[in-house]
Amino acid sequence: MQAKETAPAAAPLPALRQELRLLAGPHGNGQPDWLIYDPVRHRYFHVSKEAFQLLELWRAEPIGDFAARARIELDRSVDPQEVSELAKFLITSNLALEPPSDDPRLLATQEVRTHKALIWRVVHGYLFFTVPIVRPERFLKSTLPFVEPLFSRTAALVLALISIVGLYFASRQWDLFVATFLDFFSLEGAAVYAVTLIAVKTLHELGHAYAATRAGVRVNTMGIAFMVMMPILYTD
Repeated sequence: MQAKETAPAAAPLPALRQELRLLAGPHGNGQPDWLIYDPVRHRYFHVSKEAFQLLELWRAEPIGDFAARARIELDRSVDPQEVSELAKFLITSNLALEPPSDDPRLLATQEVRTHKALIWRVVHGYLFFTVPIVRPERFLKSTLPFVEPLFSRTAALVLALISIVGLYFASRQWDLFVATFLDFFSLEGAAVYAVTLIAVKTLHELGHAYAATRAGVRVNTMGIAFMVMMPILYTD
């Protein structure tokens, strides 16, 4: 049986990159989640609750000193090996500054990942990039009570009924309905179509934002995203 490698207590921890953000709260299906957000690469890293607690206390100091301080502040057992494994994860994921002691193995791993990330950033930067315009969190929270009824079963039934009625009347005058599409080929029709599309897309993104706010998920920004240079609205 192979003995488990122990982390040297005097080994220094790497410093976290300053732009990283730690996010805790409901996510996706509303269950608690703990994330590290890298704004440079626009990537989220899922971590355990225990790792998240350690990251909130993180400091570039010897592993033994950090583990002892974390045990006191978290009032639980903190193994130096647990801290060491978290440090390796941060380094290999490019979430920390240069590895302490210039460990050649960690530097090599980080170098490979950096090159892959650079290629992806170049491709991703052309295919998709965002221009944040507003930070709507305060607005969403203050106006959520006004749109709360739209999340009810009654609202869903009313919208379904309106859709059925609309389809019924369109089918009664299908030739006239199809003929209206020719208006889109005029300058005025194209302008009306563009304004309508912007309005509908704005309401669509607000729907995402309100649903997220209602579930307790923070909406960081809203703005314009470019997909292969085509502008669309987005909600982060």
